[in-house]
Amino acid sequence: MTNAASTASSGSGGSTGGVFCRADSDCPLGEVCNVSNGICMTSCTQGSDCPNTEKTCAAISGAPGDVCQCATDALCGTGFVCNTFDLVCQQKCFQDSNCVNYADARHCDLPSGQCAPVSSTNDAGH
Repeated sequence: MTNAASTASSGSGGSTGGVFCRADSDCPLGEVCNVSNGICMTSCTQGSDCPNTEKTCAAISGAPGDVCQCATDALCGTGFVCNTFDLVCQQKCFQDSNCVNYADARHCDLPSGQCAPVSSTNDAGH
């Protein structure tokens, strides 16, 4: 991780989440750091606390308390995908260089456009 203030997938992690972090203090107000993947996520107590792109409010490994999570690519908007590993909207990747700065090693899974952990089971061909 080279810059805590950079954003996921070369530009944006969607309307919430997506800022890279090492600690909560690296995240914008109202967000917490998911230390498992190094991405800021919006804190919540219920779905209505979340933006339309990430309406699920639930616990996730690595984040303190409940956080807003995405469920579908369609809700994330044009050019964005719901990353099924991080549950945040992020800009669709087109090459491995779009997937730097994560807390874990990532590659671009071209069929899904997601920055996937190198150790994931659907990284065939990488």
